[in-house]
Amino acid sequence: MVKGIEDKMGERRPFEPSPPYAIEARDVNIAYGARRAVLDVTLKVPEHTIVALIGPSGCGKSTLLRSINRMNDFVTGAKVSGEILFRGHNIYEPAADPVLIRRQIGMVFQKPNPFPTSIRKNITWGPKINGFQGNYDELVETSLRRAALWDEVAGKLDESGLALSGGQQQRLCIARAIAMDPDVILMDEPCSALDPSSTLKIENLLLELKDRFTIIIVTHNMQQARRVSDYTAFMYQGELIEYGPTDEVFETPRQELTRDYVSGRFG
Repeated sequence: MVKGIEDKMGERRPFEPSPPYAIEARDVNIAYGARRAVLDVTLKVPEHTIVALIGPSGCGKSTLLRSINRMNDFVTGAKVSGEILFRGHNIYEPAADPVLIRRQIGMVFQKPNPFPTSIRKNITWGPKINGFQGNYDELVETSLRRAALWDEVAGKLDESGLALSGGQQQRLCIARAIAMDPDVILMDEPCSALDPSSTLKIENLLLELKDRFTIIIVTHNMQQARRVSDYTAFMYQGELIEYGPTDEVFETPRQELTRDYVSGRFG
């Protein structure tokens, strides 16, 4: 535990949400070479909820997020220990297939990154290479509707996704993730490059999507975390300092460090 952090609530037990869990991290440690970025994190994410990971820059929240679908496999020198369970199975066990894991646990990045091709092909590319046998027109429409983008692009599906606005591009990336029919969607600061109007559309979309998906979002925006998340996890210097229902974390935090961060005293 970070020096000086104590549970101010005495014998109160750490918060533990009710099952079933979509994701369960157990004593997860992540290092880049000799530098430890995530330290002994244990976290349970219930199905069909939104969990926000908050904390100052460099605290390990994006590193933890990327570990949940093994994106850190692409980082030279990254080493993950502990367990991350998806559907009750450790995704880091030797027999686990990282490609299959990433189909089931999608990712939306900070900067919109549509493929340099048509809106339609942005949606169909992933399912096609993974052997989708259904109706592609229905898949495109359903994915874009779920991403609240269909009405804006229905007449220009064969135009480049790069011609869309920043907010539309990010919703296209969300639609692309949805098209793979994942169980979990990870989002790494998906609104940080967007204007307030586009941010609001993304936030409203997240609230709609949690009925079908489990969502874990990294955000630096405290107001956004309060608006969209059911649970909030506060990280500092690689450690999970506090985790609980969002209203409690922001209004009656257990830890003084959490209180200082969410009140804006540092960060």
